[in-house]
Amino acid sequence: MDSLKLAVSFTYFCGILRSLRKYKVRLNGSWKVVFVVFAILVLSFSGCGKNTDPASNGKIKAHDPHFSSAGLFESYPDQWALHRIGINSRDHLQAATLPDGTDSVIVAFVDSGLDYKHPDYSPSALWRNPNEELNGKDDDGNGYVDDLIGWNFVEHDNNPWDDFGHGTMMAGIIGAEVENGLGIAGMVPGIKIMPLKVFNFFGKARSHKIAEAIVYAVQNGATVICLGDVAHLTEAEKMAISHAEQAGVVIVATNPGNLTELGFSNLITVGASDSQDRPVADVGASIPDILAPGADVLSLRARRTDFVLVSGEKDYVPGQNFVGPENMFYHADRSSFSAAFVAGAVAMLQVKSPDFSPRQIKEVLRYAARPIGSSTELGVLDAMAALHVKPGYWIDARIEVTENEGKLVVQGLFHSDQVQESWLEFGEGTEPKEWKPLSLQSSETSRLVSILGRDDIPESWSETSFRLVVVHGSGMNKTVREVWPTRDFGKENQQ
Repeated sequence: MDSLKLAVSFTYFCGILRSLRKYKVRLNGSWKVVFVVFAILVLSFSGCGKNTDPASNGKIKAHDPHFSSAGLFESYPDQWALHRIGINSRDHLQAATLPDGTDSVIVAFVDSGLDYKHPDYSPSALWRNPNEELNGKDDDGNGYVDDLIGWNFVEHDNNPWDDFGHGTMMAGIIGAEVENGLGIAGMVPGIKIMPLKVFNFFGKARSHKIAEAIVYAVQNGATVICLGDVAHLTEAEKMAISHAEQAGVVIVATNPGNLTELGFSNLITVGASDSQDRPVADVGASIPDILAPGADVLSLRARRTDFVLVSGEKDYVPGQNFVGPENMFYHADRSSFSAAFVAGAVAMLQVKSPDFSPRQIKEVLRYAARPIGSSTELGVLDAMAALHVKPGYWIDARIEVTENEGKLVVQGLFHSDQVQESWLEFGEGTEPKEWKPLSLQSSETSRLVSILGRDDIPESWSETSFRLVVVHGSGMNKTVREVWPTRDFGKENQQ
């Protein structure tokens, strides 16, 4: 059994002992030793949660069933969210996998902790404090004794165990084990996760604990900090984010209304989208930097938790979100999940391009995002596309469709530092299987215009998608589209 597994096991069972003491269940000294040693041995011989098939002579089974299955959420894939951000094949998972020994990129989750004994979560995905030993001392002098894998800011100890469930779902989105024959695939295989527990059993947190956790993450080497569920920031939290900004650490947070205007260069604000790239909630006046999946998300369930129930969601039946053998997985709707996907994409970029600044990372993610409708201000995360974008290349583009005197006027408007080519095209429905080029009545440096009559659009098309494509000199391209109802187009002029 390796040292990390031993440390994790010891931390876990010390937590059990603390719970026993809390509820006045007393053990004398010798029994404490026997209890801990026995528990660690049991974990060691049980494989610490590895999923093996008796018929395979102990070999780990390949593939993650829910990555390629469907049916949990109507007709779309169980892990549709991962597919929607560009990771929809084994090759893409391989491309997202971090090289062995990548310890310099660490994602800190300031959340409710982590079920680090989950069968679909590998101990190797846990951050390990390289300057701390399990000896009851503060070896690294950071003010936290035996902080081997993170810290519990609720109970002030070194066991960031998740008794609410939200943090485990967040961490599982990017860090679940892959190719182990069990459950789901994590977004970024090989990532290191630092669990920092600030939310209690009821999902509540104090702002000064969140601020303290952010500072801890910065001081202990985190390169990305995910604040999945925050309200309006207090002055203490703003000071902590400013501290992270000075250290070059990226902060990813859901957009509660006052984050975007703060002007932090290291802060990426995220809104939630559904399986059709539609915003889950009205973004209001404060538009986030980017959207990412936040509805019907499948991830890991921390044992003995049901956070939707604890949160008091109306009409929720206890256990209805449990999935899989022994209820090891969980699905839910939370805008906070979108932050986990973006945090994973940030980590991928930090490994591929370690010289990128937080501002450049934000620029790349926004540039690679898949636009929704004709908007140039808001797009959905495309993690795989982001890996191929270089900072400094930019295209602003939008498409406008108007009806005037029985004609449809389609305008493509764009600006870029270097345009190679551009065109307008159209197709049937909201997701055309085939795109056809539009003839142009006007073609200028930054504007394309096409005018269509009733005869130019088949009468059988109840909806028509129009798309502008702009190709940058680097070879990258930007596409924006607009869907227009054409069932009744031109009928008024025929009467």
